[in-house]
Amino acid sequence: PEEHMPYLLEAIALARRDLRGKVPLIGFSGAPFTLASYMIDPDAGGNQLRLKSLMYREPVIFQLLLEKLTDMVIAYLNAQIAHGAQAVQVFDTWAGTLSAVDYKEFVLPHMVRLFDTLDASVPRILFAVGSSHLIRLMDRTGCDVLGVDWRLPLDESWSLAQFRPAIQGNLDPLALFGPHQYLAGRVRDVLSRVGTRRGHVFNLGHGILPSTPLDSVAFLIDLVHQSRLELGET
Repeated sequence: PEEHMPYLLEAIALARRDLRGKVPLIGFSGAPFTLASYMIDPDAGGNQLRLKSLMYREPVIFQLLLEKLTDMVIAYLNAQIAHGAQAVQVFDTWAGTLSAVDYKEFVLPHMVRLFDTLDASVPRILFAVGSSHLIRLMDRTGCDVLGVDWRLPLDESWSLAQFRPAIQGNLDPLALFGPHQYLAGRVRDVLSRVGTRRGHVFNLGHGILPSTPLDSVAFLIDLVHQSRLELGET
């Protein structure tokens, strides 16, 4: 990364400096399986026909591809950390298209190596959309924080990981398009499922849409902060 993307690493260092500690700077990367998906099946729309065909028909080649991509992700994220990222998140957008059996066989070993090799001086987050059936396996990767989508209630998702890692989520991004009264109810539901447990990072259960009303975003942030203060948290 230092040789091929010095501009990115410089941008991270400058952003860290200019933020002056007001908010943490989070680095990110796609996960090896998701990167392979975009390389081989960029227009698949989720069916992963070419990628899964390679995985089943040529497993040795598939594993070599993921091994190489894992090396690249490790180097990429460690460089971000070295230049100022205070946490890193690995997005496995397409992992949810895999069965638990396939994830365990083809993906989990690479994810374990990834998190085992990443700089552990900062929190390391793993997120995969549509992955409720994979939570127990994702917990075995060694990530510090597990990001979950909105499809399962937060406490149910967390319990599948035995409440071991911290958890991030899990408001449906489209809830931000509803009236504030509805949004408040959904936010409070998420927070109520946390209870008195520590280690919850409130977040959406997937990416925020460009057309999301900004006033709803501000309302959400204020509500979460206020709720945390009422619970005596910071």
